[in-house]
Amino acid sequence: HGISVLIMDLDCIVFPIPPSSYTCVSHKEKLLFVPRANLVNDIHKFEPPYAEIDGNTHIPCFLFPHLPGSSKLIIYFHDNADDLGRAFHMLSLLEEKLHVHILAVEYSGYGVYPGDPSTDRIAEEALIVYDYAISVLNWLPKDIIVMGRGIGSGPASILAAKRTPGMLMLLSGFTSIKKVAEGMGFAFALLINDRFKNIHLMPKVKSPTLLIHGKKDSLISYIHSLELYAEIKAPKEVIVFDDMDHNNIEFVVHILEPMQKFIKKNISPADPEDPSRKLIFMPEEEFPIGYKEPKKPRWSCSIQCTSNNFILRIH
Repeated sequence: HGISVLIMDLDCIVFPIPPSSYTCVSHKEKLLFVPRANLVNDIHKFEPPYAEIDGNTHIPCFLFPHLPGSSKLIIYFHDNADDLGRAFHMLSLLEEKLHVHILAVEYSGYGVYPGDPSTDRIAEEALIVYDYAISVLNWLPKDIIVMGRGIGSGPASILAAKRTPGMLMLLSGFTSIKKVAEGMGFAFALLINDRFKNIHLMPKVKSPTLLIHGKKDSLISYIHSLELYAEIKAPKEVIVFDDMDHNNIEFVVHILEPMQKFIKKNISPADPEDPSRKLIFMPEEEFPIGYKEPKKPRWSCSIQCTSNNFILRIH
């Protein structure tokens, strides 16, 4: 039992939760709660059936709608030292420059999301959000791009292996958490439960996959991306930038331009002015009880789906 507790405690190092960079009030124009259970459309049944966990019934996300309309939706998973607030600027630029909608997922324990993070829960909620986009927003799998950075490459890879999105993009991805710890020379690496085994998932990914890494990355070696690349059977590309490390990333050169080129080559580019694929976000005054800052104004959203437009008002 002592060894088990030690292993569990060391796993917490994987998620060094930073202080929340946002509140339910500060970013309410973007904050959206995706129900853990399918509360809107009873026709589609999630597998497995998702229910309340730790008293939480919703998953906090940021929605960046491309107001002119777009045929593409990015589902984004952030790094372990980030939260949605810290990723805000990059995601805003992606929405604007790629002409896509973005739905970014928060992890339990991060930002305004109560609870403790775990790889199993993050993986489960990645599937919930994807299934929600398919069944409730009526988004086509071929028009969804799954993107993960750092630890976010874990849920992104699981999602791409268990579903079939239009594209997978991993930024500073890794083969497994244990291999990252070993590469950093941690003496306790052998005691860490090996989670997010991306290397075993790559052969199951059927979607075109883009891997981007920095040669100067001292946290996750670029060798991880090369090894992932070797296991992918779908159309693929790996780009290693000599001047990029884990945190110093030039948006246009290291992210935007490679994504634009890969999308153009492997999937249909986003229609930047598709009025039939608009996401209109309409926040209200209440939000689901139990999320951080209960003394501050609460708000929620609900959703209304029409034949052409999706007006989001999630309860």
